[in-house]
Amino acid sequence: GTASKLYRNLGNGKFEDVTQKAGLGDPSSKALGIAVLDYNVDGWPDIFLANDTQPNKLYRNRGNGTFAEEGVPAGVAFGEDGVARGAMGVDAADYDRSGRPSLLVGNFTNQMLALY
Repeated sequence: GTASKLYRNLGNGKFEDVTQKAGLGDPSSKALGIAVLDYNVDGWPDIFLANDTQPNKLYRNRGNGTFAEEGVPAGVAFGEDGVARGAMGVDAADYDRSGRPSLLVGNFTNQMLALY
């Protein structure tokens, strides 16, 4: 994986790198998996990054073109043992029909799936 980039569509086939402006410029992120979801059900798309051996990141959309990283307070940064897992793939859906999305994270060999 590599550090994430966020591009804004300017129209007419051009894009602008807004990674730093948006608050997503974290060089420690490996971003092996990404899911876009509205985790706090506020109508704005949020971003989850699965970060193989690094803490996962959950970026809450502030609704103004910027994001706040909330992986630790949301409880999705680490496994239940407090250690970063080998997170490599992710999907988001309302698995339990609660009206809120959940995250299913695929991890490395001999690590169980994580459901948040």
